[in-house]
Amino acid sequence: MRLNLIILLLITGLITKAGNQIDSLLVLYVDTSNEISRLELLDEIVSKYSRFDTEKAIEYENHRVQIFHGQNNYPEEITALYKIGMFYYSISNYEGALKLFIRGINLSNKHKLDNLIFFGNIYIGNVYFQGNEPKKAYEYYMLALAKSIEQDDQSNISFCYNNIGNVCAVDSSFGNPEEYYLKALKIKEKLPEKASYIKSLGNMCIIYMKDEKY
Repeated sequence: MRLNLIILLLITGLITKAGNQIDSLLVLYVDTSNEISRLELLDEIVSKYSRFDTEKAIEYENHRVQIFHGQNNYPEEITALYKIGMFYYSISNYEGALKLFIRGINLSNKHKLDNLIFFGNIYIGNVYFQGNEPKKAYEYYMLALAKSIEQDDQSNISFCYNNIGNVCAVDSSFGNPEEYYLKALKIKEKLPEKASYIKSLGNMCIIYMKDEKY
């Protein structure tokens, strides 16, 4: 009981401290008319709120979206939309996340921003995967794969193979997960991304355990 109380007090203290810092940032934000400064302050405010109040983080990230929209700064606007989508995703509000990701990818397609199209497809696929809709997840992961192949981005290609393998592991009607995991692993062996490589090794272990290939 005493340990739980100490932990609670520490958390409360951290939130209070963060709240005081945010109050100072908000005062500066209100008093500042320069858009660059306002965007920087909003970024700090969102970062601090994201640690303990997701709804507030979403609220202030929306302010950033509005500023970028007014500047016709589409890459930053889309990135901010995706960020809000990820906030919704983190609290399992998949419907809210999907709306933001679709809004972002529609803008990305309109302005032919290939890298943001790729991430939009991945994010949407992730929402459908978590929502137990493997068919739609598979469709969006395949779109992301096509875009990454078009860009010849080996890291993104391996990432797509891994995600498609995850879908196949849930529903084998989409293919053999081992095939996609091995494709991802083959690419990752040549890349410096060791953490991602280790994750793929773990996926292979899970598949072999299920098949009793000890």
